[in-house]
Amino acid sequence: GVQLIHSRRKLGLELLPDEIQQSVASFLRSQVKHAPAPIHYPTTHDSLEATLARGHRLSETYLAQGPNVELLATELEITRPLPTLPGLELTGVMDRIESDGQGGLRVVELKTASKRLSQAEVDASDQVTIYALLLRLDGYAGARLRYEVLTKAKRPQFMQMDTVRTAVDETRLIERLDQVHRAVDSGVFPRVVGPQTCRTCPYRRRCGVSG
Repeated sequence: GVQLIHSRRKLGLELLPDEIQQSVASFLRSQVKHAPAPIHYPTTHDSLEATLARGHRLSETYLAQGPNVELLATELEITRPLPTLPGLELTGVMDRIESDGQGGLRVVELKTASKRLSQAEVDASDQVTIYALLLRLDGYAGARLRYEVLTKAKRPQFMQMDTVRTAVDETRLIERLDQVHRAVDSGVFPRVVGPQTCRTCPYRRRCGVSG
């Protein structure tokens, strides 16, 4: 829904809330209808209709409070080889690229969250570190980085949180990527236990995860 809002703004088209809501609802209904596996809804919105109602509230909040900026790209995918790790490529898909109003670029990552994110959580995110590294490799060093967060409450809140990445952050990221690559080559796959990763994993019983 948010991407549709910005796409229409980029084209200079009028923002029609009902049309946006209908488009999102049609997309979600199609996804559910053709899902390869049963859909597991959380207890907070335990049906498709409840999910659509929540999405409606989130879209309304973003339309009312979200930014109206000079949009340059949405869902921009960049893949670049890593100079210090021969044979490896890094890919990132950036939600939005916009002008920062000062002649530079700003990368925006949109998140929905059950509660407000802390600045420490945003500053520790590897995701935007990947974006910063990819843009630097693509010749756009120094792009500004921002999280936009919509909280999934009965009354959603919209927040903008800026963050910064340094050469040290990029070096630490590359070191972790190297460690993961070496582990994969060695056939070592440490388990990562969590509600999202375990719910549909066919090997969860081998890890001692019930359900």
